[in-house]
Amino acid sequence: MSVYQVSIYKDRVEIDNPGGLFGRMKVNDLFGRSLPRNPLLFGLMQRMNLVEKIGSGLMRIQNAVKEYGLPDMELEADGNWFRIIFKRKRANTDQEQEGGEGGMKGGTESGTKSGMNKIDISDRQKEVLHIIEENPRITIDEISKIMKINRSAVQKHIEKLKEKDVITRIGSQKSGYWEILK
Repeated sequence: MSVYQVSIYKDRVEIDNPGGLFGRMKVNDLFGRSLPRNPLLFGLMQRMNLVEKIGSGLMRIQNAVKEYGLPDMELEADGNWFRIIFKRKRANTDQEQEGGEGGMKGGTESGTKSGMNKIDISDRQKEVLHIIEENPRITIDEISKIMKINRSAVQKHIEKLKEKDVITRIGSQKSGYWEILK
């Protein structure tokens, strides 16, 4: 059983996973080649068409990080563990509410930042909008977890924002992203 840990801090998000690099691989090798840990399992998954874009995961993550304008991710690894560190954009601490280590920003900043103060939207809708601003590729299920409300409630807030032409979805639910229109 593999146990991973996600740690969220004000300045970064760290994902730790046991089972580090094996063989003679170094962190820099991860961007240039793919070496399956279990060739038999990999072969089976490949024949069943359950793998795609083999060996490109870290490069795709790195491109997404650049696309969002974040600092380069950091990788750390040895034979026992693997860690990826994502630096976060600096939070505006004046409007930050106390919400644990990572903090949770209130809806008013999102409204001001996007010009939403001119459009009549609820505080919850502002909160959804702020979460989307932070991560345009976020899913409805992820928003539900962050806001600690059920999926259908998030869906209703999103539908209201769409009706008011505030946001739109570009692409599919799985691989698309949110675009803020106003």
